[in-house]
Amino acid sequence: MTAQQPRSTLTAVGEVLVSLQAPTGSDLTGTDTLDVRIAGAEANFAAAFIRAGGAAALCSAVGHDPFGDQVLRRLKALGIDVAGVRRDPDRPTGVMLNQRQAGERQVYYYRTGSAASALTVEQVLAGSVGPVVISGVTFAIAAGLRDGVDDLLAGLQAASRDLLLDVNLRPKLGNVPAVVSAIRKAAGQASMVFVGLDEAGPVFGVDRPAALVQLIEGDGGAEVVVTDGANGSWVAGQHLPAIPVTVVDPVGAGDAFAGTYCALRAFGDSPVAAGRVAADVAARVVSTAGDLDGLPSAAEVEHLRVQHSR
Repeated sequence: MTAQQPRSTLTAVGEVLVSLQAPTGSDLTGTDTLDVRIAGAEANFAAAFIRAGGAAALCSAVGHDPFGDQVLRRLKALGIDVAGVRRDPDRPTGVMLNQRQAGERQVYYYRTGSAASALTVEQVLAGSVGPVVISGVTFAIAAGLRDGVDDLLAGLQAASRDLLLDVNLRPKLGNVPAVVSAIRKAAGQASMVFVGLDEAGPVFGVDRPAALVQLIEGDGGAEVVVTDGANGSWVAGQHLPAIPVTVVDPVGAGDAFAGTYCALRAFGDSPVAAGRVAADVAARVVSTAGDLDGLPSAAEVEHLRVQHSR
């Protein structure tokens, strides 16, 4: 089973931060060293999409600073096209600090006023190609996209470009009513929607998979994938169990699932076949520390496609 390239590059829209992480078991107060990584739902999605055989670009912004250089270097190493990443001379690259102790992860964000928080609708429409992937995180951090969601949707529709939505509601980022409104509008136009069962109630007012799918599909006809962590996912009316693993770090698993699923659907795999491979990829991600460390190679993903097609 050899994957064929999608007809167009997919563009993920959102912020990529520099992640400074205390070694496992240490805290940020006492450690003398920090591991440097990058983090961000959209970068995670794009990386998984590429590992599954696709081509992906990122539309974002970073500062004209060393952290911005770090982000761009690492994105390029992942194979992500960064032509749509703007260098902002006036705003910094977003940063997050995190520590993991006794299985619990604590995160501290420094993203207010970041370069990506100033993204505009015009920048997204001009700096992206092909279908666009956006999430609730992006609507939360970028007021221009949140407030301009109608213009964004109209611009994509006028250009006959698909929208893929990952709900990814993060109440701690604030502006919840406006973010929920933007998500609901985007869901009405999206061709594919990923939604966690835990965020279904606050966003859509229902918390049962079948009712959720019916509601979103009824609004705009989107293909809907419902995820629920260790309880698995619901794809094309079928419940797919999660693969049992020891969870080390759940962050990034949903992004990896969505990116893998989208790539395999672009190749023509059935929803259920794509969901099974995506669940396997997500299980590998949660088994390791870091958003991207557990992401399987392209060859490993292809092996999973063959394995799950039997």
